[in-house]
Amino acid sequence: MSTSVSPFKSFSIACMALCITLLSYSQINAFDPIKEAKAISDNPEYIHTMYIGMPKSDLYQNFTNVTGWEISNESNFFAIQREQPDYNLTQTSFATFDNTNHVRTITSRFNSKNKENAIQIYDSMYNTLGNHYGSPKDSMNNLDIYRSAKWINGSHTYYLSILPIYNRNHTIKYYTIDLIVDTFNHLYM
Repeated sequence: MSTSVSPFKSFSIACMALCITLLSYSQINAFDPIKEAKAISDNPEYIHTMYIGMPKSDLYQNFTNVTGWEISNESNFFAIQREQPDYNLTQTSFATFDNTNHVRTITSRFNSKNKENAIQIYDSMYNTLGNHYGSPKDSMNNLDIYRSAKWINGSHTYYLSILPIYNRNHTIKYYTIDLIVDTFNHLYM
């Protein structure tokens, strides 16, 4: 009895192994906006390695070789942005600097053209922040989509909001979800 395997069977097995590998890789590296939102709100002290008080030079160093993000540098502003076309979504994180060139505020923003997706992102961040910091100090639910909440923890304030952005003809262009982290409790709400 021969133990040789036919070339067709070997080729089929190799193709199947390649497909499984590629499928596994694409699922591991697939972007999920809800998981991303939860991860950001789970540790808002460090949003994409940015933190309050971080020296500007350290922030620039962290993003020197980053791929997949568009980077924007201004004298008092730094931003990273990436498009997620499968979700009709743009994700942006940005920091502002104080007069000593240290990070003063950090914002994580999701712009989504899909209302349900935007609400899921907001709700996942709201629930995650609530699990960490309890009920918000202030919150607002207005009409269909305007929502905001504020938590204070130590010297940091976490301000979460969702609102529609309109076109000139008064139709909704997209929904924006912001998580702003700062040290100035009086700025928001």
